[in-house]
Amino acid sequence: SPALLQFTTLSLIFLSTPPYHKRLSISWELSQLNGPVNTWYSNGNTESSFYLKQGTKEGLSKAWFPSGHLMFHEEYYEGKLINASYYKEGEKKPFSLIKEGKGLASLFDEQGFSKEQVHYENGEPQ
Repeated sequence: SPALLQFTTLSLIFLSTPPYHKRLSISWELSQLNGPVNTWYSNGNTESSFYLKQGTKEGLSKAWFPSGHLMFHEEYYEGKLINASYYKEGEKKPFSLIKEGKGLASLFDEQGFSKEQVHYENGEPQ
């Protein structure tokens, strides 16, 4: 019978069509998403970067607009959103904040139009 391969850790990088920019980098460990996750836009700029612990966000999470400007900066602890800052394209001052698990997450597209707004209480979306 064929040998069964079992991986304890596996990392994958997915590439786009030519010119072959990286699009996604993820890691599995013991059958779960575990470790750094990074995504890129087709122009090669970083789209997002975060860490998964047993399939749940943990620690620092960031996302950027295609231009490279910061979209948001989030901090997770045990899967709960503790602190975050959300920005409109090109602005240095946050549009909305999450502090100590409470607040409003406001996401915008590149043109500055609102995409989504989510209220948080105790680090959980409401």
